Amino acid sequence: MNVGGLNNQYSTGSKEDQNNKTPNTVVTPRVLPTIEIIRHFKMTRRFCRTIHPCLLAQLVASCPSLQSVHLEQWRPVDIDNMEDVEHGYVSMFSSPLPTTLTSFCLYQDSHISMHNQLDSLLLRTLCRKIGRRLAQACRTLETVAVSFWAEADDFFRATQQTPRTGNTCNCSQCFISAIEMQGQESKPEDNSPDEPVEQWPRLRNLALTSSTLMTDSLEQVHALLRSAAQAAARMPALQTMEIWFAYESSYHASVFRFQPHQYAPTLSSALSTNQSAGQSANWRHITCPSLSFYSTSPTDIVPFRVDEVLSPSIVRLFQGVVDGYASKECSWGRRPPSNPSMPLTIHTETWSTRGEFGIPLDGRTHALDNMVLAPHILTARSRKVMRFERREVLDMM
Repeated sequence: MNVGGLNNQYSTGSKEDQNNKTPNTVVTPRVLPTIEIIRHFKMTRRFCRTIHPCLLAQLVASCPSLQSVHLEQWRPVDIDNMEDVEHGYVSMFSSPLPTTLTSFCLYQDSHISMHNQLDSLLLRTLCRKIGRRLAQACRTLETVAVSFWAEADDFFRATQQTPRTGNTCNCSQCFISAIEMQGQESKPEDNSPDEPVEQWPRLRNLALTSSTLMTDSLEQVHALLRSAAQAAARMPALQTMEIWFAYESSYHASVFRFQPHQYAPTLSSALSTNQSAGQSANWRHITCPSLSFYSTSPTDIVPFRVDEVLSPSIVRLFQGVVDGYASKECSWGRRPPSNPSMPLTIHTETWSTRGEFGIPLDGRTHALDNMVLAPHILTARSRKVMRFERREVLDMM
């Protein structure tokens, strides 16, 4: 698809007409031609130029046969552009995505050559509207992989009826909008709560990022996983759910995975530790009447053990999700009533932050190398190039 010349969202005619326009000239939105032949839209990280979400929404709307969108975008370099892009996605996700679309993959990347490692954007809290609006818009999709643009916490909260996120988000644009609304006569729809998402009937693969996984509060991690279990119960076709996170140019990463396969359902959690490759992991078996864990000592970035992430209460929640899937399949005749459910297989793991010869490993590339849904997050070529780039950066640090 040739998108050249489409960066201007609005048009008022020819250049001569624009130069001679009066202050009363009406600016009308540009209507893109409809192209039915396009099935897939992909833009990888090797293209440094990006597409604004408002233009992306127009491109998606102009392709009625579009089946997948895969964007690997670079993070804006300043706060103003960052918030502009964020609220562009809020606007895009405020309407349901086309029913022909089955896959939507969005990745935000950064690099030390373009972004300062100590940039304030690195630890900035994302706009909370994005995750909730994404959950509302992707109810007909089969694959959703959004990394570093939205928090998984906000996505999963879409199952709850809460006040509009404009009243709870603390980003500057949401704050200004709230002040402007106070000075205007409030409308009924402005104060009405968002309707919770009842179900994602077609969703098979879900990959999201959450900085909560790297927090030092085990209670917050458990709150995230409880929300994930509640959301998974509304995904009858779910095959793989992965929640992951790793800071830019950091050695540490964390990945949570839930696969409710009817014959081998698994629940796994992995954390990074400064343990060298090949060194003994000091696995310790915990005696439990119904669960089997393998635990390690606390990692260097979080003050709790990896096995504590998958506590018995969390495991019981996800086991309930698996049992719910099984009971529905039994009622539909897809599974014999004699074997309604299978117990979860629990797996915990620690990763070393250093490879062979003590070479440090980048957290993001290491996490992607161990993720099932990595091909949906980044293409194989992008992962290979990123692995090479980050190895050079870590060697210089």
